[in-house]
Amino acid sequence: MSIFMNMSLKMYEQEEPKKSSKDEALLSLIDDFNNNELDLEFLDNFMGGLENFISLLQKKGWLDLLDPFAEGAQYIQNSLLYSFYKNDPDFIYEIIEHYLSDITKVGEEYYYDADYSELASMFQRGNRDIGEKTIEDILSGEYDIYQHGGYDSDDEYRDVYDNLDHYAKSVVDEFIVNELKAMGVLKFSIYKRTPESLKEIAEEQGSENEIKLTDEIITRLMSDDECLEYLINKELDEVRSNLNMIFSSCYGDGLVDSWYKSLWYELEGVVVDNKEGEVYTYKKYGWSKNNTRETITAYGKRFKVTKCVYDVVKGWLDRNKGRDGYSDNTIEYFATYTNLLKDSMDYGPMNWLRVPHLAEWPDNREFEKCMNNSVESYF
Repeated sequence: MSIFMNMSLKMYEQEEPKKSSKDEALLSLIDDFNNNELDLEFLDNFMGGLENFISLLQKKGWLDLLDPFAEGAQYIQNSLLYSFYKNDPDFIYEIIEHYLSDITKVGEEYYYDADYSELASMFQRGNRDIGEKTIEDILSGEYDIYQHGGYDSDDEYRDVYDNLDHYAKSVVDEFIVNELKAMGVLKFSIYKRTPESLKEIAEEQGSENEIKLTDEIITRLMSDDECLEYLINKELDEVRSNLNMIFSSCYGDGLVDSWYKSLWYELEGVVVDNKEGEVYTYKKYGWSKNNTRETITAYGKRFKVTKCVYDVVKGWLDRNKGRDGYSDNTIEYFATYTNLLKDSMDYGPMNWLRVPHLAEWPDNREFEKCMNNSVESYF
C-alpha cells in the first residue's frame, strides 16, 4: 500500500465519528428488532418502552433503519404502528398504502375501490327495517319506489290544490273553468254530500239535481271553497286524476330523496369524503369469442377517502394500540378498508353507524315546492 493511501485511510478513520457504547447498544436493538429477536421486556426496562425507543431513533436520525413492517413484528404491530404514528402523524398514510389493498392513491388523493353494495353493507344489521339491496339502490339513486304501486291521495283538494301557491292555483282554476264551460250542465245526485250552495243554485234555476253552467254561475262556483272542493273531488275526473298524479309523483320522489339524504348523511364524512364517486377504467385479461386470451377494458367505482381513511385508521389504532399478541387483530390481518371499517363498527370506535329510521313522509317544504313546480306539466 502506498504512503498516500495509508494517509487517506487514517484521515477517513479520524473523520468518521466514533459511536458511544449507548449508540452501539441502540443499533444492536435495531438489528434485533428487524431480525425478530427483540426482547420487549428488555426494551421496556432499557428504553422505557417502544414509544420512547422510536422517539429516540427519530432524534438521532436513525428511524429509517427500523422496519415498522417487519414480518416478525406482527405480534406487537398495533403498539409499533401506534408509536410510529404518534411520532409522525403522516405515518398513517404509509400504513394505508402498505396494508389496505382496496385503497388506491391517485396523485395526492386516496380512493376507496367500492361499489354501492359495499357501502350498503357498512350499516349495522340489527333491527333494520330495510333490506341491504334497497339501501344499495337508494344510495345509487336507482331505487324505484313505484315498483309496487304508487301513492294515491284520497282527497286531491286537501292534499294538493289547497297547498298550491297563488300562481299554481290560477293555472288549475283556468283548466277547471274550461272544463265546466265544456260541460254546459252539471248533474249531481241529491243523495251525495253535495254543498248546500250547489243545491241553492239548482233551485234558483228551477231544478233539483242539475245546474246550467253559465259564466256567472261558474264564477260563483269558483269563489266558493266548498263547491270547488266538491267539483275537484267528485265531479271533474281529469282534474282529480292530474292532481293525484302530482301528489303521487312528488310524494314518492320526495320520500326517496329524503331516504337518500338520510343514508348518505351517515356515510359522508365518515366512510367516504363525499358521495360523488367516480367511474374509472382499468385493463384486465379476458377471453374473446374465438376463445383466445386478450386484454379488455373494465370499469370500476371508487370514492375519495383521503380524510376518512386517515381518521378510520387513526381511530382504530387509538383503540387497539395495547391489544398485541394476536395476529388476527391487526391492520395487516384485515387487509382492506372494508374489513377495517366493519371491525370498527362491530367493536368500536364506529359502533354507532346504523341504518337511520326512514321517514314515512317527505320533507313538507320540498313536497309543496315539487307540487307547485309540477302543475304546468299537467294542466
